[in-house]
Amino acid sequence: MDNSRKYEILKARADQNYRQKSTNHINEIDGWQDYLSFEINHNRYAINLNYITSTFQIEDITPIPGLPLFFKGLINNRGSIIPIMDIRYITEKKVMGLSDNLKAIIIEYNNKKSAIAVTRVSDIIHINSKQITISESITNHFDVDIFSGVVDHNTLIIDPNKVFNANELIIYQQ
Repeated sequence: MDNSRKYEILKARADQNYRQKSTNHINEIDGWQDYLSFEINHNRYAINLNYITSTFQIEDITPIPGLPLFFKGLINNRGSIIPIMDIRYITEKKVMGLSDNLKAIIIEYNNKKSAIAVTRVSDIIHINSKQITISESITNHFDVDIFSGVVDHNTLIIDPNKVFNANELIIYQQ
């Protein structure tokens, strides 16, 4: 392949990346962002797609004694050891066993990773920040505050900043 052809290919890729980033920037300015929606025990949740690095079927969880009850242990994701949370304990206030069909959603925030065990990954939804209702009854209802609001009266939005900075969750980061 000659240099002029390589240049054309690289220029086309750069133009495509620029257009994609420009579109994402415009969407963020307009308040629209993409969220991954998922279910845990028939309850619907969503996380901003910008913070999700992967989803996969959970094969094995290594339990760690002494962790808060909402931490189920550690999982291996492509050679990285990552703590996994079961937020059913946060939302339903009871310890539950993990089923064989759980999936993990890996969240990354400020170069830290954590996983959430989910029953089903649903789809990508587009949410405008104006659609998110922030209610103190939501945040005060749970012992651990990891939610930023609710959309459509039935989808709780998980805030990655709160996941990694809630006092109750700091234990695993040390």
